[in-house]
Amino acid sequence: MDSLHSAAGLTLLVALGWALSENRSAVRWRVVLAGLALMALLAAPLLLVPWLREAVFSVNGALQALENATQEGSRFVFGYLAGGPQPFATVDPG
Repeated sequence: MDSLHSAAGLTLLVALGWALSENRSAVRWRVVLAGLALMALLAAPLLLVPWLREAVFSVNGALQALENATQEGSRFVFGYLAGGPQPFATVDPG
């Protein structure tokens, strides 16, 4: 079922790109299909070979650590504007 859902999403994305194109008759379907085939050819080893998958996940972990550090730095510099605690108390008029 997941494969069917993915194929439907990919088909919809290609159809949307074609529908929004300025010159639909200039779309070279052979190039589109070659690009999709190349994407599948590159994605298969990354998903199926365990050590490649772990390498991608380790890069993902490093990027997550960088994102966390960036968020903390933003909170330090910009305070509550970047999601830190508010410098004043809000009172509910209730």
